[in-house]
Amino acid sequence: MPDLKKNLPKKTVESVLSLDAILFTILAFQYLITSTAKVTSYIFISTIIACIIFYLLIDHYSKIKLTRFAFKLKNITFFLIVLLLIYIPAIKLISIRMDNTSPILIVDGAIMVEEASKKLLEFKNPYSISYQDALANWPYKVGDIKRNPTVDHFPYLPAIVIINSAGYLIFQNILGFFDTRIISLIFLTCSLYLIFRFTKLPQKKIVFATLVAFNPLFISSFLWGLNDIYIVFFILATTYALKAKKYQLAIALFAIASAIKQLAWPLAPFLFFYLANLDKKAPVDKIKFLLQSSKYAGVLFAVVVLPFVIQNPKNFWDDIWIFSSDTTVLSGYGFSEILYNMGIIQSRSAYFPFGLLQILIAVPATLILLWRQKKNNKIGQVLLNYSLLLFLLLYFARNLNHNYIAYLSTLVTITFFVSSEEFIPRNKVRNQRTLLR
Repeated sequence: MPDLKKNLPKKTVESVLSLDAILFTILAFQYLITSTAKVTSYIFISTIIACIIFYLLIDHYSKIKLTRFAFKLKNITFFLIVLLLIYIPAIKLISIRMDNTSPILIVDGAIMVEEASKKLLEFKNPYSISYQDALANWPYKVGDIKRNPTVDHFPYLPAIVIINSAGYLIFQNILGFFDTRIISLIFLTCSLYLIFRFTKLPQKKIVFATLVAFNPLFISSFLWGLNDIYIVFFILATTYALKAKKYQLAIALFAIASAIKQLAWPLAPFLFFYLANLDKKAPVDKIKFLLQSSKYAGVLFAVVVLPFVIQNPKNFWDDIWIFSSDTTVLSGYGFSEILYNMGIIQSRSAYFPFGLLQILIAVPATLILLWRQKKNNKIGQVLLNYSLLLFLLLYFARNLNHNYIAYLSTLVTITFFVSSEEFIPRNKVRNQRTLLR
């Protein structure tokens, strides 16, 4: 019988470049060509290209000399390119808008958040006002519908208004103007910080950050003012707190996310199931533990949301649920488009009980996913179940817009890195840190 060991190579040959360098180069160039080239000069573009080439050279050097200096230089170059490719174009879009008050450089939802923030500072309920004047010059057309239906509805939850009201107070006084993308840039910065703190293995930090920051689906919606980065940050922060076993903080962070946008809500059953089954307890003890861990988060959520509900419960419920699930203009890439094209729904503004359909699908799906989680009660499984349930809810919603798909793709990326971290042997982390000394 032949000796198979003789056919094996004596030494494994390492690649001359890291995976993060390949991903970063492809995504950075793709983003450069499709997005920033429209709003930047050729000198600026050439500078970015030079930085990317420099990054490749540093990466190659780090493969030869595995030192802390090489990795720090890679990190510095990475953040320099992030600054040039994301922060500067965002700031330029903000400044162009501030100079000529053009409404076409930002999405309608961002304009509404800004208007709601101003009205809140005047002690007006954002769920009781019209946004007709704020959106008067914003172009809208879906099929034959030319009147933007959101002028009478505010679909976001109160925490996003409170956060932006604080931002308006600060930046209006400092800069003389306010754009909600300033807050988004802050949340992006905090998200990248958490990513670099989150990952144990040095080689994975930039891969994780690249797939989040340069996700071609996500970054385009980010630049135009969509606010899903808020939820990305709070999901990362909640997960980070769970890993650190700071359970009260994790639930409090989730409560804030739940008071910002409905996208966070499907995480609830899996998060609480995870906490209840951290170890073997009697059912009564599990309930006591959850109540004890959630008491501050419950108060926080109530303080943020209840004042708006009490003042105008009908408008609040209509805006955050009825309008979004049953009456807004039908669009996107989900099941609703199939029904519309089959003629089951006669027009894009016609009523259809998508909210009921979502409930009928979500209940059995949640039970199945919880059953799966019982066998593997880890944080990665929590995020995977959340991703799957959210996808089902969005697919069978009235709208599955591109920013929802972008958020889902980012959530799947976070899920991969979180779950992979849970299975890294400690000796592997220790060995890599030793090599980098």
